[in-house]
Amino acid sequence: MAIFGVGADHNHPLDESEKLQKLGYYKVALGRGRKKNESVRYVLFDICRILTDLKEYEQLDACMHEIIADLENEREIDIPFLEDDWLKRVPKEEMDEDLRRTYQALVVADKARRRAASEESVPTRKQLDKFL
Repeated sequence: MAIFGVGADHNHPLDESEKLQKLGYYKVALGRGRKKNESVRYVLFDICRILTDLKEYEQLDACMHEIIADLENEREIDIPFLEDDWLKRVPKEEMDEDLRRTYQALVVADKARRRAASEESVPTRKQLDKFL
């Protein structure tokens, strides 16, 4: 539901109320993912995109901190790399620069981890620290 919306017309960009509705669906998906211990980061990445679209930068900071904290968890089912595409759309003055630097360093470390690995796995902080 979060990805496709309910009865959404996909021929036009979402308006703010539709984005808020989608955010609500993603929050439900996040709760379910945590219970099953799977796809948590996948959902968090999409929440970051929606929060960026809504210009909800304080909530975005919190979500990115949540992603960083979640790296302590080993997950078998989740996205096998860190995403950061939303950061390109966040004005520098709207985000804590230390958070931006830390997160981008983890993304670079994840790329290095994947280049060095023979198989893809869901990254953990312990794996990433080797490449920082």
